[in-house]
Amino acid sequence: MKNPLVRTPLFITPDSLEHLIDIAESMTNGSEAWRMMVMTMNYCHQQVQAELDREEARQEELSVMRDAVAPRKDRRQLELF
Repeated sequence: MKNPLVRTPLFITPDSLEHLIDIAESMTNGSEAWRMMVMTMNYCHQQVQAELDREEARQEELSVMRDAVAPRKDRRQLELF
């Protein structure tokens, strides 16, 4: 699955929720709030992407384990029955 959240490279990506809160607390006007929103989206994008990467790694690991037990060629033959 492709990450549905768009990353905006014009702004930093906070490295933690605490970092995001520190940035928000330092803001004084509307343009700062806009920047905060974009950085929040970048943070969300990063978190979703990390989970997608973990899931992809899990699926790859399962595939390797299945192939070790029943190689793909044998599995396809079994699926015919």
